[in-house]
Amino acid sequence: MSSYSNLKIELIGNGEQSGQWGDTTNLNLGTAIEEAIANTADVTFANAPVVLTAANNNGSQAFRHARLNLIGVAATPQDLELPGVAKLYVINNTLASYITVKNAAGSSVVVPAAATMMVYNTGTNVVDAISYASAFSTLNLTATGGTLSGMTGGFSSITDSGNLTFTGTANRIRGDFSNATESNRVAFQTSTSNSATNVNVLPSGSGTLAALAVANAADASNAGYLAISSTTGVNVLDSGKTGTGTYNPLALYTNGAEKVRLTTTGALSFGATGTAYGTSGQILTSQGNTSPQWVSLTVAIPVVMSGGGFLLSTGVKAYLEIPFNCVIYQWSLLADTSTSAVVDIWKDTFANFPPTVADSITASATPTLTATNKNQSSTLTGWTTTINAGDILAFNVNSNSAATLLTLSLWALKT
Repeated sequence: MSSYSNLKIELIGNGEQSGQWGDTTNLNLGTAIEEAIANTADVTFANAPVVLTAANNNGSQAFRHARLNLIGVAATPQDLELPGVAKLYVINNTLASYITVKNAAGSSVVVPAAATMMVYNTGTNVVDAISYASAFSTLNLTATGGTLSGMTGGFSSITDSGNLTFTGTANRIRGDFSNATESNRVAFQTSTSNSATNVNVLPSGSGTLAALAVANAADASNAGYLAISSTTGVNVLDSGKTGTGTYNPLALYTNGAEKVRLTTTGALSFGATGTAYGTSGQILTSQGNTSPQWVSLTVAIPVVMSGGGFLLSTGVKAYLEIPFNCVIYQWSLLADTSTSAVVDIWKDTFANFPPTVADSITASATPTLTATNKNQSSTLTGWTTTINAGDILAFNVNSNSAATLLTLSLWALKT
């Protein structure tokens, strides 16, 4: 009774197939052995893995061929699973993605898109058929009009003393830069033991600008980006965009949280994510070892009105030019003795000096003392509270029953 070899060549038992030896032998030699030595079989992909099997039959079978020509469609990487038969293969990958050649278990070999490789199936593992070629002193990888991709597993290392140069446009260096285990990601590392890694980005020839940009979209022509650049006279950190991309604010993080943010309009936030911007006129103050804080800049505008030791008479007692913008939010009036007094405030520009009663800013809420030596209020009903730099204030005593000295202070926020 016939049996079959690993390559499924029919082995005729003693005394069998009388008168049929010629047919069986011709099929063994002309089909099975010839396929294993010299022939090519097309293996068609349809965006799915392909599994080749080995049957006890010396008729034509794809797995037996010396060269496997991978055709069809593979928009994403796929697997080619071989049967557990020890054999040498030439794999010609015409597809758009890399193909992983493997057994049901064990190690595998990746064949890049548009590339040809020689692999060996041990029956348990698929391995590189050639690991060293003494005749090659350099390795040149050329991608003309296409993409050289799928190099995972193709090389354990590449060492060269020359430059890696790409021709054409839109070239990419691809690898696993996003593995959940950070130590498994593609990385730049110096080859000098126990030394620091410094990656230089350099201009060419007489150029003076070098930049490193990271984008937030796969289409670099329509993306927001962060660029670090250096040119003659200035180094720049730039949050920009290309095409239909969107400008983003620039944030600084430490300890896993945002600490500083600069918006696209120039507003500056400290601490909480894009909320601690402060308001108009506020200043930034140190909080020791915590985040800085925006605080309002409060100023006092004091005016002392004296009767020279005698009862303070009515009328204008002082003029005061204000050299900054501010908004009044409170007044305080003090006297050297209990009195009933009213002090009005008039405001006008330097060009219109002096102010008159028609320029009063206090409406019906004029600073007042009623049989007391002190009073203050932040209820400024009807007041004109805005003061512009260069405005002149006049202080007029409308009435006074007993005081020889009055001090009026205006509290304001600088703007």
